[in-house]
Amino acid sequence: MKAAQLNKGDVIGLVAPCHHADRRKMEAVKKGLAKLGYRCRESSFLYSDSWGYAGSAEERLADLEEMLRDDRVRMILFGGGNGGNEFLLQLDFELFRQHPKLIMSYSNGTALLNAIWLHSGLEVYYGQFPGVFTALSKEDEAAFHHSFEKKENSFFWHLSPWEQLTPGTAEGILFGGFTEMLAMMVHHPLFQLDPSLRIVLFLENCDRFAEEGTVLSQLAFLEQSPIFSQTVGIVFGYYSTGSCPVLKEGLKRIGCRWQIPVYQCADFGHGIIHSILPIGRHVILHEKGLDWEK
Repeated sequence: MKAAQLNKGDVIGLVAPCHHADRRKMEAVKKGLAKLGYRCRESSFLYSDSWGYAGSAEERLADLEEMLRDDRVRMILFGGGNGGNEFLLQLDFELFRQHPKLIMSYSNGTALLNAIWLHSGLEVYYGQFPGVFTALSKEDEAAFHHSFEKKENSFFWHLSPWEQLTPGTAEGILFGGFTEMLAMMVHHPLFQLDPSLRIVLFLENCDRFAEEGTVLSQLAFLEQSPIFSQTVGIVFGYYSTGSCPVLKEGLKRIGCRWQIPVYQCADFGHGIIHSILPIGRHVILHEKGLDWEK
């Protein structure tokens, strides 16, 4: 199930399910979205810090449900943080089915995005977050337009070179996100995949948050989960502006162990390019990138 594409003048709902928002930064976000031709609506508890780092779980859940029920809101946009998994078991997935909207985040929004897709069937989007719109680059603006405003069939908006770590092609359903969050969530009862699914797994992390060995430890947890028996290919997004030989060798070992293609690029994640990946979309992975249809 997919939500409708955007039209100029549509309303984008701003929520903070993972961390409380900063008023000054949010003003810049709204100005950036207005330049693109969109109106914004702030959720009721967007700036709440009831729990210090965020609003209470009840407030954040209420904000999500408020935006879902508002028929004026066509997209729900939120960023990362530390608390997005705190109310997973209280999510009403029927609301997402009844009120399908474009939903986009990244980083620790990984758990919410994947839970929504898995249990409502609504395609969701990984890659951009409110801060992107405070100083929108040409590349990120093109990726947003390509993903949400174009009507024709399309492909992944990729700009950086794709490095082949292990060869091959793969075809399956796109699933993934931030490695730290994925490593914690794959054993959670909400994230047990239909065994018939074949998964093209996308992963990303950043050297600001974890050294190479830590990322490989997170990937080991993923390898030891049922998801890897269903994984037919991997693409790893931005990690560092410098070389990362330890991580690359580790990814190569994973590809060889499982006899699946593995590619690395800088097109998505915590780097400077924020392309957008549709979780739940059927894709084909190959040496030039990802192909899909709208």
